[in-house]
Amino acid sequence: MNIFVSYSPADSDLVAAIVSVLSANNRALACCDSDTIRAPGGAHGDLRSVIAESDVVLVFWCHHSFTSYDVRKEADLAIEQGKDVVPLLLDDAPLPRKLASRRCIDVRDRARAMHESSPEQRQPKDMAVNTEVDRLIATDLSRQYEDLVIMSLAREIETELASRFGPQ
Repeated sequence: MNIFVSYSPADSDLVAAIVSVLSANNRALACCDSDTIRAPGGAHGDLRSVIAESDVVLVFWCHHSFTSYDVRKEADLAIEQGKDVVPLLLDDAPLPRKLASRRCIDVRDRARAMHESSPEQRQPKDMAVNTEVDRLIATDLSRQYEDLVIMSLAREIETELASRFGPQ
């Protein structure tokens, strides 16, 4: 399955970790790094054709992508081309109308430990959770914990995509 991955550069670390696990678990999975296409000297003009070659467009959605012109443009191009567009919710940022009608993969609860929400979305309860997460990250188990969360997120994405689109 050829998946185009759209995300804000601010989420590169989290997205790269998830894509790495997805790729390792599924040899048929081919991911396109949208940052490579956006980079100066990159294949920016080829964006339309790269999306056309993909089977699915996975949009990592959060407050960073909400303000990203490139993420919105990539999602719009995919919708125009009739692609299966799957928003992956990282926080409570509102989806644009075109994406809101799509079936989402909601990983907000588990991604919260590694993805910082926007200041206006933080609540006292979230601050307590973040404080506890910070304490855990300071321990020797922090790397293992992050790896497990990444693997869990990747497995959920794989399962959801397989249920929607079947094996390729």
